[in-house]
Amino acid sequence: MSNRRDDEYGPSTFQQACKKADAEARKRKLRSSTNIVSFPTVKEAGVPSAATLQGEYEALLERRWREHGLPKSTRDAADYLIREIDLKRADPQRLEVWLQGRPAAERAAIVAHIDKKRGK
Repeated sequence: MSNRRDDEYGPSTFQQACKKADAEARKRKLRSSTNIVSFPTVKEAGVPSAATLQGEYEALLERRWREHGLPKSTRDAADYLIREIDLKRADPQRLEVWLQGRPAAERAAIVAHIDKKRGK
């Protein structure tokens, strides 16, 4: 009776390739076991907090808007909401809720866009 492990895939080049790849992976694992990668944690100095990352993100967005203006998709969304409110198909609170989900710099740019569109 033959060994079940050898018969699992049959004597093929695929089986031989798998055995060779497994052997090479074991060798690499043994060689690299001393080179353990450690990822920084919040306890380590220099790792930014979520609040710091959020602040940096908002600052990046603000710089981008100063340089390039609001993205067209955001302007279109604001125009759509204003149009729906003007046609009485949407509640003004819908615009407020949409604005509250945005960073402060983006909210200010959207309000400025709306004011410009309305001629204020």
